[in-house]
Amino acid sequence: MKNDFMMIKKLGFATILLILVTNFNIYSQGTGLFTSEEWEKANTAVKADYLSADEKEVFRYLNLARIDGARFYESFINTYIENNNAVYTPYISKSNKYLSSLKKDLAKIHNLPLIMPDERIFKASEFHANDMGTAGKTGHSSSDGTGFPDRMIKFLGTKYYLSENCCYGPDKGIDIVCRLLLDNGVPSLGHRKNILNPDQKSAGVSIRPHKEYEFNCVIDFYCGPPDFLKP
Repeated sequence: MKNDFMMIKKLGFATILLILVTNFNIYSQGTGLFTSEEWEKANTAVKADYLSADEKEVFRYLNLARIDGARFYESFINTYIENNNAVYTPYISKSNKYLSSLKKDLAKIHNLPLIMPDERIFKASEFHANDMGTAGKTGHSSSDGTGFPDRMIKFLGTKYYLSENCCYGPDKGIDIVCRLLLDNGVPSLGHRKNILNPDQKSAGVSIRPHKEYEFNCVIDFYCGPPDFLKP
């Protein structure tokens, strides 16, 4: 099992790829410091029957971070770091600058709009997750060389107001969201900025097997005006 970072790659259109090679889960944390009402409120994908249970949980944890960043940090990030350090390298110390900046950034987050699932966007993320998984590739370009903008035009009719996070390794919502928020080793903090962008409105999430890294998760975000995407 590979257990360290293999590659960090930055692409255009505010899309960032973090290659994550890890295969552990955070076990049930309950609702953390969130109320049961907030826990259910964050579950915006509950009725999206085209999503798997793990894909629905990605929406839940994305939204919990947006509801109250400080409580999200205290509820989940510390345990995430402890589990990571118990099993995997590189070690993430308490003085890690990405961890420190995450705590500061999350402390500023209160009641951002919830991210809603969109089946049209899901089809775009599903295609890319399947494509990268089958080909054993990474990145935002398709295995046939089609770039991110053209791929999104094909599925959604536009290349605007869209951004993408790709995560390789974990398959559980909490692991995926914590990793992308931490953005360890990514100076631009592109994943974190996408997740905490107050303008985000909807997303597609797809988790699929990956030939090289076991699993990959593609999250495509949309922050444009209503009804801008093609029907």
